[in-house]
Amino acid sequence: MWSNLLDLKLNEENGVPRLKKLGLIATVFIVLAWLLVFIVSPVYANPSWASFNDENRSTPDDDFTGSEDTVYMQGIVTASTDYQVVYYEADIDGAGADETDRLVTENKTSNALGVLESELYFPNYNLPTTDAGEWHSVVFTDGSEIPNVYDSEASGIVEDDTFTVAVEVIPEFPTVITVIVAMGLSFGIYYWMRQRHHRKVVTA
Repeated sequence: MWSNLLDLKLNEENGVPRLKKLGLIATVFIVLAWLLVFIVSPVYANPSWASFNDENRSTPDDDFTGSEDTVYMQGIVTASTDYQVVYYEADIDGAGADETDRLVTENKTSNALGVLESELYFPNYNLPTTDAGEWHSVVFTDGSEIPNVYDSEASGIVEDDTFTVAVEVIPEFPTVITVIVAMGLSFGIYYWMRQRHHRKVVTA
């Protein structure tokens, strides 16, 4: 096929064969370019700010339960631009007890293709100060005034996604405290067994 294209000669009357050849080559390059875009950046299939339950952002998920301890966010925005990504917990108390539902604010920059990513590890927060239920991940323009309570009409919002976080995903105690307690219990059991063994040896 390619050899035939290259062997085409310019028609002295109207040049039609060469025009057809150039048109076909241009079409082939356009198709290859589009294929390259979809291969390099599969996120184009999910242009909106969305939540996923896997690091590869291949499994969309709006309901986090059981062992799903991390939400992975991804979307398409303006390329190479600074943004603020904000996570809000559920507002079941009307922000009266917590005074704020904003958990964290991250400074993020989209890549050259406009891909913006973020993630949140649920066990970093604990009950009862963090509420299960409907959470929000919001993308703000850089420098926006971020409200402490979720507001879908807040100034500077670029993208907004809602997902549900179940009670069992959020630990009752902070992870650090849980580790310390577990280590303390392990040491206590070890010390008790050692003392018991020591008393038996002395008695014998």
